[in-house]
Amino acid sequence: MPSLSPAATRGQTPAGANRARFLRRTGLIPERNIACPEAGFFGTDWTRTRRRAFRRGQSLLESALVMVLLSFVLFGMLQVAVALHGKQIQDFGSFVAARSRIVGFNDGVVRKAWLIGNILNSGEMLAPEAGLSAPSQVAVESWAIPQFLQSSYTAWELQPQLNYEFWEHFPSVAAAGPFDTYTATSEYGFPLVFARAIPLLAESFGGTNATLRSAVTLENHFPYYLQWN
Repeated sequence: MPSLSPAATRGQTPAGANRARFLRRTGLIPERNIACPEAGFFGTDWTRTRRRAFRRGQSLLESALVMVLLSFVLFGMLQVAVALHGKQIQDFGSFVAARSRIVGFNDGVVRKAWLIGNILNSGEMLAPEAGLSAPSQVAVESWAIPQFLQSSYTAWELQPQLNYEFWEHFPSVAAAGPFDTYTATSEYGFPLVFARAIPLLAESFGGTNATLRSAVTLENHFPYYLQWN
């Protein structure tokens, strides 16, 4: 009498057993609970499979939340760094304006010197040429800035010769003070680039512009140079 295969004893044909084994290996159906065969596909292994899937989904959600938080912190730090750099540029512009005053230059030259000192906060170049690459703009500024400073015309009269995006929004720089000192003060809105792109950062910074203020005081020397009475 021929012996029956294990699959036949469980009421399955050899072909059916091979198909079930293939499906289990590929993960299309869970393994049968060997300890408790009557549990079938809805036993312990099926529960463990569902738990693993739930944990994978939970880990994915937690990773997404952490990435959003880290991105917010990273871009916030970058925005603070850019604003601090802008403040340093503004301080340098105020220093240049005060220095121009203490060596005897008039208000027009002081204004032009202050604008040149704030070029890095002035946005894109509009004149003499717009849309230049960084190397090309540096080459143009190398001859346009000296002409701008040496001209006898005011900064607004020289706009076709040299002009930048934010210059029209910059207020006049004040360079006044006692006879022995001069203080150059300036205040203007600094655009927050990352805050404009990310609304959540804009709410954290209180808007898309930051007000920068600067004041530089230098000793007055031009009365000695010009024999000022």
